Amino acid sequence: TVNTTSTSRSLTGLTASTTYNFRVQAVCGSTPGSNSGTNNFTTTGSTGVTATIGTGTGTTATSPYGTLYMDHRVQYIVTQAELVSGGWTSGNNFIRSLAFNASSSSGQVMNAFTIRVAYTTATSFASSSYLTLSSPVTVYSANFTPTTGWNTHTFTTPFNYNGTSNLLIDICWNNSTYTTDCNMFATTLTAYRALYTRQDIASGGVCANTTGTRNYTRANMRLAFSSTSARTAPEEQLVEPVELLEGFALYPNPNNGAFTLEYNLDAEASDVQLEVYNLMGVLVYAENKTHQPAGQYQVPMDLTSASNTDLSAGMYLCQMKVNGKAYNRRFILKP
Repeated sequence: TVNTTSTSRSLTGLTASTTYNFRVQAVCGSTPGSNSGTNNFTTTGSTGVTATIGTGTGTTATSPYGTLYMDHRVQYIVTQAELVSGGWTSGNNFIRSLAFNASSSSGQVMNAFTIRVAYTTATSFASSSYLTLSSPVTVYSANFTPTTGWNTHTFTTPFNYNGTSNLLIDICWNNSTYTTDCNMFATTLTAYRALYTRQDIASGGVCANTTGTRNYTRANMRLAFSSTSARTAPEEQLVEPVELLEGFALYPNPNNGAFTLEYNLDAEASDVQLEVYNLMGVLVYAENKTHQPAGQYQVPMDLTSASNTDLSAGMYLCQMKVNGKAYNRRFILKP
C-alpha cells in the first residue's frame, strides 16, 4: 500500500519482467472511498549491467577533460576482453552511457563535446596516427562542464554492441578559451590504448587532426549496457523534485503533445537540456539549448514533430536541466 496527495505515483523496487495488479482508493478528508476495479501492468526486462574499465588511482591523466588547452581530441581502445572482465554480459548489447571519473575539475565548459563509437580490430595504437572509424555512431554531442567525481554522458543514440569486437571511442571538443586542467583517475597499461592531441586553436579544427601522442595511461571509465535500445531515465528522475525552479511552468496541461514551457534564467550563458519521459522511464523527446542569456523564456514544444511512435495517452514527465541541475514537471497527454 502506498499513498500520494497527487494524481500519480511512481513505484520502485519491483521485479523486472513481472505482471502486477493494482487498484486505487480515494480518501477525502478521513473518509476512504470505494476501491476502484483491479488493473494490471508488466514491468520491463533487465535493467542492464555496467562495465568498469580501469580501476587505477593515478591522477596525472587529463584526457578527455584537459581544459588547460582550448581544444582536445582523444581516442581510446577498449578490448572485448576488458569489457567481459569489467562486467559486461551477453544479452546486454546496447551501450547507453559512458562515464569518466575526475579527481579535480576546473569548471570550464567544453563546447561541442562529441563522442563517437566504432568497432576496431586493433588492441593498441601501433603509431601516432589516429585510427579510422569504420561506420562510427555519434552517440553524444553537447556542451559539457565536468565536475569532480563520476561524470556520465548519457547517449542520445545507444550503440548496438555485437559482443565480440573491440571498441574505438573517439572524443573531440573545441573551445576558444582555456583554464586549468581537470585531472582524471586513470590506469597505466602495458599497451598504448590512448592517443590524444591538445592544442590552442581559437577557430577550432583539432577534430581534423590525423596524428597525436600515444600514452599507456587511459582514463578509468564506466560503460552502461542494456538489453534494450530504449533510453531510460534514472529512477530518481521520475521523482518530483524537492526544489522547483521559480517561474518554471508547462501549459496547457492536459495537452495533445504540443505545449509551451516557461522558465526564468538568472545566470548568463546557461546550458538548458529539455527531456520528456513516459512513466516507464523511456525518453521520448530531447532538445539542448546552450549558452542562453539570463531572462524569461517561453519555448514551444511539439512532441509529434519528432515522429515518435512511443507517444500514447497518459502521464509524462518533462525534465529541464539548467547547468546540470534537474527540475521536473508532469503533464497529461490526451489523444
